[in-house]
Amino acid sequence: MQASGTFTGAATAAVSDSTPAITGIDPSDWTAGSTASVTFIGQNFGTNAPTLSFSPSSGIGYTLSAYSDTQIIANVTVASGTPTESVSVTVTSNGYNSNGLQSGGNGQSAQSQPATASVRGPMRTTEITVISWLDETAFTLPTGEGAYLQSDLNNTFYCVYDLSDWMVGIPNDLITAADRAYANVWLLQNSANSQPPSQITPSAYFQSGNFRLINDLALRLAFMPSVIRRTHASQV
Repeated sequence: MQASGTFTGAATAAVSDSTPAITGIDPSDWTAGSTASVTFIGQNFGTNAPTLSFSPSSGIGYTLSAYSDTQIIANVTVASGTPTESVSVTVTSNGYNSNGLQSGGNGQSAQSQPATASVRGPMRTTEITVISWLDETAFTLPTGEGAYLQSDLNNTFYCVYDLSDWMVGIPNDLITAADRAYANVWLLQNSANSQPPSQITPSAYFQSGNFRLINDLALRLAFMPSVIRRTHASQV
């Protein structure tokens, strides 16, 4: 006995969505004026060289280093002067092997939804050098000092002798308060140096010994201008 009949109905098949998707960007912070190797992780990038797009795009470029269906490695260059801002990144798949991506239907698209990266303005480093100078005309020698003190300070041999004693704590010729006041001002007068120019090269003047370099420090202004970090300091 043989059965016969007619089957009617519709056959359906699931169609996967091949729209590219970015699930991670590493690193996602890019500094203006530099080039960084950036890895974009996701799916459906294709095996033909994908296309990266940035918005805003001004000052941002890239070259591909490596790519696969799930990962793109690119050298991302951000031009100097690019402001601190958020950047939307999309990937456009150019298909597989010699075939372009067949988009359309089932909501598929050759371009991913945007992922977010950040551009940071460059870190600025400011060097501040504090130097001192002594103007000999600003000091007037007091009176009332002892005759021996005045005489010794005006004699090369005895002056050296007195100064050597003072350096080790021996108050030679410093008998009265007037002697000490006179000696203090005399030392300032004879330690005078020239007024520094309005603009200097700190290292040059430090090496010349012409000025008293009190402090040389660097201030690093981080991404937010209000944040100041003291990175180093040296005192002489």
